[in-house]
Amino acid sequence: MGGLNGFFNIGFSELMFILIIAGLFLGPHRIRDVARWLGKMAAQTRQITRQFTQQLEAELDESEVAELRGAMSDIRSLQKEVADLRREVLKGPAALISESNTAATKIKKDINSLQQELDDLDKTISDETQMIDLSDEIAMEIDSLQQELDDLDKTISEETQTIGLPNVVEVEDDPAI
Repeated sequence: MGGLNGFFNIGFSELMFILIIAGLFLGPHRIRDVARWLGKMAAQTRQITRQFTQQLEAELDESEVAELRGAMSDIRSLQKEVADLRREVLKGPAALISESNTAATKIKKDINSLQQELDDLDKTISDETQMIDLSDEIAMEIDSLQQELDDLDKTISEETQTIGLPNVVEVEDDPAI
């Protein structure tokens, strides 16, 4: 049964079915002859297969086997190299993404630093503008006080003339003002 199972993948029950069908068509006397002929053919096929395998093994000498083993070793090393390259290729984009993220983080920090410097500069300009505005207000206030002083001097001068007193008070322009 084990030998038949390996030969054409036919099991015992399948063989019996085939023999019953053949018995119906060929008759009981001829079926014995056909079964004997099939047995001889199966034995001859096995013998031919064994002889071919033996002849092939005999023809392959040790050098050819060594060459085949060397070729297989080369193939295995190439497969290993391909696997290593595949891993490196798959790592490549991850490394580029990591480097890009690092660069983007640095650029963001630089932009934030520049924004802070710009804000500080804007505050300085604003403070200086306020100081200029205060200077202008002080200058206007000084001009206003100077005008009042001139008006007061004029009034004093007119009053002293009205009273008849000589003009004793002369106000000089102070260069520090």
